[in-house]
Amino acid sequence: MKKFKLLFSFLIIYSAFTQNILGQYKGERDFHSQYFINEAAFNLEGGEIQYSNIMLFYNDLNIGLSNHLSAGISTILLGYFVQSDVPASFRIKFSQSLNKLVHMGAGIKLNTEFNYDNFKHSDFVYEPFAIFTFGSARNNISFQFSVPYQTSIWDKPYYQLNGKLRITKRTALMGEFFFNADNDYQEYASLFGARTYFRKWALEYGAFFENKNAGNHLSSIWPFVGAKFHFN
Repeated sequence: MKKFKLLFSFLIIYSAFTQNILGQYKGERDFHSQYFINEAAFNLEGGEIQYSNIMLFYNDLNIGLSNHLSAGISTILLGYFVQSDVPASFRIKFSQSLNKLVHMGAGIKLNTEFNYDNFKHSDFVYEPFAIFTFGSARNNISFQFSVPYQTSIWDKPYYQLNGKLRITKRTALMGEFFFNADNDYQEYASLFGARTYFRKWALEYGAFFENKNAGNHLSSIWPFVGAKFHFN
């Protein structure tokens, strides 16, 4: 608890410092509802649309239904080109700010896979999730808890720790960290990099790190580049 209070205090002080020293954050309201892939407990405003792409194959479309409710769909098209199944995820998220620095969100994802040849899909995996975000749209840290249902592949809860830290007027460091809750098999994965803001879009870049079964060495490292686009 003491470490959490110190981290929370750091976010408050750092947010005030960067606002006074660096000035208005370019594009800060356009992409605050998501990190690279994972969600924050912020939402798009009603009527806003956000499109994300990573390495051409990962695609995500997010639509603000109201100031507190959004719907989205994401897919990885690589499977279609290599004649494999194409994963897809449909989601809906509700979010509410409790005060200026504490925000909460909840929703559900419906995950499935489509056959590349006839586009028949497999059974849906239901994945309720809850998010708590601490900080501002500029600098924050998020904790997400998810529980998949109706799946033979993975039915254990898993956790995500995500964060964003502004370092210049146009750039923020970001990290996404995933870890599961199974004592028999542990897996850690993370995305770490940065986002550079422009007027209506943002460039994202970094690397993906994976450590399977909690080994002493990384299983894989993959660089990536992507972009987000915002439409009113």
